[in-house]
Amino acid sequence: MDVIIKEFDRFLRWAEGVYEYCDQPHCLLRLKRSYAKRTIVLTDKLIEKGAPILELHLWNEHIPQMPKNGPDLSWALLTKNWLIDSFRSLGTLLMQDVSYSDIEALSGVTVLAVDPQSSQPINLFKRLGFEVYPYSNRLGRFGEFWENFYTWGIMWAFNKGSLQRRKLVKLRRSEIWISIERFNCLYLGRGG
Repeated sequence: MDVIIKEFDRFLRWAEGVYEYCDQPHCLLRLKRSYAKRTIVLTDKLIEKGAPILELHLWNEHIPQMPKNGPDLSWALLTKNWLIDSFRSLGTLLMQDVSYSDIEALSGVTVLAVDPQSSQPINLFKRLGFEVYPYSNRLGRFGEFWENFYTWGIMWAFNKGSLQRRKLVKLRRSEIWISIERFNCLYLGRGG
């Protein structure tokens, strides 16, 4: 069954235009060129509807395997360090490749910003410089159910240990946003 899920995931990445930007084995991110679906007011910048952005997608195959009893401190630190390294690698790409010069912000949708047990926010992405917003699927609860079903299947296929704390019906998504200027300042040491 996990082979079917992995192949379906590969097909969706191809259909959606999600791609790898580096070949490092510890890179945790893939990218998709996109545009802001609505106007977003960040603390340092206004992102107008239609502005060019990069969507961040987790590279499921590269996420460290979670222990069977759930995340521990060692796993959390390793994953955080790999994520920061991935941001630095992305920052270098954005600085060196002029084809990204129009990008105004980075964005993503994740279940990792809400604690699956308490439904309370987790400050990981805020500590990494992102702003976190509630997410709603344009198809409402129906769309959220199918997103959750797909996400749960991805976790089952790629990282079964992550299912200890994440139940299908309790998955909650959040949007994460960061302006390109803030991202560069944090991960390249440039800017104000």
